[in-house]
Amino acid sequence: MEAMYLNDLTANQQLMVGLNNLYTIYNNGTDQYSSLQFALFAQDIIDFGPVQLIPGTRFTLLAPVKGIDGSKEEVKWNISPKLSLKWDILSNLALRMGVGSGYRLPTSSQKYSTSTKAYGNPHLKPETSWSGSLGLEWLPLQALSLSADSTAAYLKDMIVRTQNPDWNVQGKPTSHIMRFYENVNEAVSVNTSIHAKLLLGDWRASLTYTNLFIRQTEEGKWIEINGKSPHQVMTSVSYTIPG
Repeated sequence: MEAMYLNDLTANQQLMVGLNNLYTIYNNGTDQYSSLQFALFAQDIIDFGPVQLIPGTRFTLLAPVKGIDGSKEEVKWNISPKLSLKWDILSNLALRMGVGSGYRLPTSSQKYSTSTKAYGNPHLKPETSWSGSLGLEWLPLQALSLSADSTAAYLKDMIVRTQNPDWNVQGKPTSHIMRFYENVNEAVSVNTSIHAKLLLGDWRASLTYTNLFIRQTEEGKWIEINGKSPHQVMTSVSYTIPG
C-alpha cells in the first residue's frame, strides 16, 4: 500500500509527504518467514527563481513477524536524509547536484533461499551509503534532450552475490550450491551515464550509456567487485496510437 499527499504551501513552495508498507511472506520449502516493512518520506520543493532547492528525508522500519527457526530477527530502522539542487543556468541548460544517504534491506530470498542456484545468508546486514551527484541537462532542440550525470558513493555492508569457486571444476560440479550472498565491509562506486531522448509527434526514442566503477576492500586493498557489469547500453523506441 502507498499513499502520497501534496500541498502548495506558497506560490514558490510545495510539500510532499507519503508512506508505504509492504507485507512479505517467504517460503523456502522448509520454513516460512514474514515481515512488515514501513516507510514514511517527505520532500519539500522550494523555488528561488532559477534555483530549485529540494530537501527530503525517509524513515524506514522493518518489523519481523515470523523468523526462520535458528536465526535471530530484530527490528531495524533508519533515517535517510537527502538534499538536491537544480539551477537553470539558461532557458535550455540546467545544472543538477545533490547529496544524500541510502539504506537497503536484504530481500527474503537473499537471506533465506535454499536453492542450488543461490543460497541465502540469514546474517546479512542492511546496506547503507552516502553519495554525491552532479549532472547537466541540455535541450538543444525542442524535440531533443541530452543529459549527463555522475554519482559517487561510499557503501557500508554492501550486499553482493559471490560465485562459489567449488561449483564447477573442469566441467564437473563439486558443490550443489552455485552462489552465496555476503556483506562487503566497505565499497566505493562511481556511476556515470549519458542519456539522449527524442520526441517526434507520437514517436519516442531514447538511448542511454552507463559506466560503473566499483571497488571493495579486501585485506587492506581495493579490488574490483565481481558480477558487476562496467558498461551498459539501453535503447527504446515507442509509438503512441492516436485516440
